[in-house]
Amino acid sequence: MNEANKNTLLEVRNAAIVTLTGWVQQAFHDAVVTFEKKAMQSSSHDSRLLKKSLDQAVRHFQHETEADYIQLTGQKSEIQPRSFDYRSLKLVDNGQLESVIALEGMITHARNCNVTEYQRLTTRFNDLFGCRYVDESNNPLDPAQIGEAIKLSVEAIGLSPDGQLTVYRHFNQRVFHQLESLLQQANGLLKARGVLPGLEVSGRRREDIKTRRCNVRDTTDPEVRAFSSPASLAPPAKSGQQDVFTLLQILMHKDVHKVAMSSPVYDSIEMTDLLFRAIWEDVTVPESIRKLIGRTALTILKASLHDRRFWDDPAHPIRRFLNELAEARPGSGLTEELESDPLYLKARDLIAEFVGNYNDDEQLADDLRKELEEYKQQHTPTVRPQATRTESDSGELCRQRLEEARDCASRKIRERVLDMPIPATLLELLHTHLRDFLVEIILSQGTGGNSWKPVMKTIDLLIWSVQPGKSESDRDRLARLNEKLLSNIEKALRVVKLNTRQIDTLIGAIRNAQESGVGDTISAIPAAYQELPKPQVHSSAGAVAAAASRQPADQRFMQEAANLPVGIWMEFIVDGSHSLRCTLAAKITDPASCIFVNRQGVKVLDKTVADLACELEAGTARQISEDVLVDRAIDTVIARLRARNEEPAVARQDLDSAA
Repeated sequence: MNEANKNTLLEVRNAAIVTLTGWVQQAFHDAVVTFEKKAMQSSSHDSRLLKKSLDQAVRHFQHETEADYIQLTGQKSEIQPRSFDYRSLKLVDNGQLESVIALEGMITHARNCNVTEYQRLTTRFNDLFGCRYVDESNNPLDPAQIGEAIKLSVEAIGLSPDGQLTVYRHFNQRVFHQLESLLQQANGLLKARGVLPGLEVSGRRREDIKTRRCNVRDTTDPEVRAFSSPASLAPPAKSGQQDVFTLLQILMHKDVHKVAMSSPVYDSIEMTDLLFRAIWEDVTVPESIRKLIGRTALTILKASLHDRRFWDDPAHPIRRFLNELAEARPGSGLTEELESDPLYLKARDLIAEFVGNYNDDEQLADDLRKELEEYKQQHTPTVRPQATRTESDSGELCRQRLEEARDCASRKIRERVLDMPIPATLLELLHTHLRDFLVEIILSQGTGGNSWKPVMKTIDLLIWSVQPGKSESDRDRLARLNEKLLSNIEKALRVVKLNTRQIDTLIGAIRNAQESGVGDTISAIPAAYQELPKPQVHSSAGAVAAAASRQPADQRFMQEAANLPVGIWMEFIVDGSHSLRCTLAAKITDPASCIFVNRQGVKVLDKTVADLACELEAGTARQISEDVLVDRAIDTVIARLRARNEEPAVARQDLDSAA
């Protein structure tokens, strides 16, 4: 990095630390006020601790934030970059688990709300550093890094679990909810210093993310989630909707002027209207199909009046019929070509039959759904043109993505074992089987997901466990943690399909290395493990050249890739067996590329429009819906009603003034 770039980064760092320190200090003060308002003995104890250690905790946070920048730049300083302290290892009790999970949720929400600004910042950081790759795991302004600094500063105070949770909530309000302004400030400084001044990113609207109805978080221990089978590495299934009709009523009737009009008939009319408004705005469904579904509005109203289960039961026959219609994809979106599209004509006929013949008979909707399913299965080849790319092209796309994940996993392992004396057997284990397990994590969650840190800490502990010169206390600590360590390693080896005999052999080798200190130690990493590809950072010229070298045979796929809406969910096939589900978070115009993130908001793919078009044509990428149409629409209605009820009601103000 040249001197000008160093000065630019220093300016960004100083501005960010000043802003964050002020927010953190205010959050601590707010927590003290909250503790003093509570008349509990534990709150009084937490209040005294926090008052006593407030300035020290703020300095601790500032120290950790500065260490993140030092670790990113690799500069030498008196401040040591943050490293994992094995002396602090301990089991997390149930009380602390709640605060840990709450902080994870705050980090994820902050990243999702500000994904557009984060993509601008990481893109500019990558351009600033050149050969050094910046992502969620090392960006000092990423919520995970800020959250880790907050966590360490709070833990140093010694608060109770309830006290920690209270402090985290104030951090959420004072820090995470204001991160957008800090990111805009950092991007503005970089832009003013000539770092990609013309960069354009189109992302999801912040308002849509803030009011999004989230799933119930899994309270399982992070390590249990991390070392799971491949099936459990997929995003968690959405919890069933329970009594949505009652919830919608409660949300609507919070407005005073609607209470007098409340009735089951009025409720059904308004909810049906809101539902179809949300369906019409759902851009993941083709416009032609949305228009057809819109014809069923009166019939759906009739059905909801007859049977309230329509709102509460996701398996209701009519909801399943609408969801099946939404999955129909006519071969062309052009209006003049719809009349000759067989799937569109079939869907139109089925909707006409449903609207004309429905008479409180759920069986009709079920029969029509089955008929549409059979038709799509029989006529799929004629509905959508088949991909013209060869099987070898498709395999090359899969191999390329898999190789990128392997390079990333190898690089992360190499960073941890560099210059450390490692037994040869353990080194082989790290760079083969554990690397393959990291590949599974990267393909499913990226390097910033919930499983990443527990897995990397386990690898760090494994490396530390075979180092020589341990004190008596270190050996006692290893004895307490070793069974959990070996259990996690065994689970990881099962995930990568090793048999019992192979696993027992490797676990035995680890035990032998731990007992003998180091064993067959090597002092440096062999060349075979050193000569790994460096991470590729997409420059404008490189990306344009790569895009020019790969173009789809059918330009319709190029247009489809360029017009994908932000927020749409995609499924990518990796290595012929793995599927990766992610959503389009942002679109960068120079070069034309798309940023995909997982459910945690962590970037998992960065593809040019040309590459994405080739994958669509080859069949290794396809559009999907994370949830079915009606469920998504009901979620949208609930989110909007909640957002509306958070604002002061004009009618309530009028009544108060009249009184």
